[in-house]
Amino acid sequence: GMKNKQYTEVRKAIIEMVLTTDLSVHLQLVGSLKTALLSQNKNDVMESPMMMMKIIIKCADIGHSSKATLLHARWSELIIEEFFLQGDDEKELGMEISPFMNRGSENSAKNQVGFFEFIILPFFDVVAEIVFTPGFKPILDQVHSNYNMWKKAEMLQLKNIKDILDQVFFVDEHRTGSTQVNRTSFAPRHTGHGLPSSPTSSGGHSPGHSHTSMTMGSTAPPPLLESTAEDMGETPPPTLSIPTTIAVASSAPPPAIPAPNV
Repeated sequence: GMKNKQYTEVRKAIIEMVLTTDLSVHLQLVGSLKTALLSQNKNDVMESPMMMMKIIIKCADIGHSSKATLLHARWSELIIEEFFLQGDDEKELGMEISPFMNRGSENSAKNQVGFFEFIILPFFDVVAEIVFTPGFKPILDQVHSNYNMWKKAEMLQLKNIKDILDQVFFVDEHRTGSTQVNRTSFAPRHTGHGLPSSPTSSGGHSPGHSHTSMTMGSTAPPPLLESTAEDMGETPPPTLSIPTTIAVASSAPPPAIPAPNV
């Protein structure tokens, strides 16, 4: 087993990386990266294992924003529906509905534009200057491409996620009659507290979504067709455990885990 010192260091690193996904420390991370650039100390970032691990886990945490456009749209619909499912439960329990979670006041285009401008773009732009390998450029380009799609939806004054997908993200597929992406039943329907029902009858009419994720049970989204998987280079995971975009973590660290006997 690990020595006590190693165990303590590993545990501390894990806690720091998990808390990096908390939105409350997001601006702090971006600020520290910008400071490193302005002081011409970006090599210090590259040579810091802890800082690089934080950058990597944060890239994964908000990673759907850098995926191929249609895959990004698919995950966005699912994530926005998760927000609304929570809002549905809050309303049913007589609670105040959390921001971005009220189906009755949906404005998904505006919400996503704000999310990109406040969270996504500042982070990926500064990371691109830190991680200066050529391989990162396609990631940054895709982030900006996805942002432009939401900006277009906002300019068209679209608010409902179904309208946004049909008129912006999937407009080329509708025009050509392509069945490359299965647009049917992306988001599961709400059946009460917590877990969604099977998505077999939703018909893609789920109202909009935003940017956080919670585990939604074992109901799998409709599979992409083989041609889609090849074109996009990846397929979503087999369950609706969606990559977190804004993870709300507790301000307190997890309870202490006793060190293993050595």
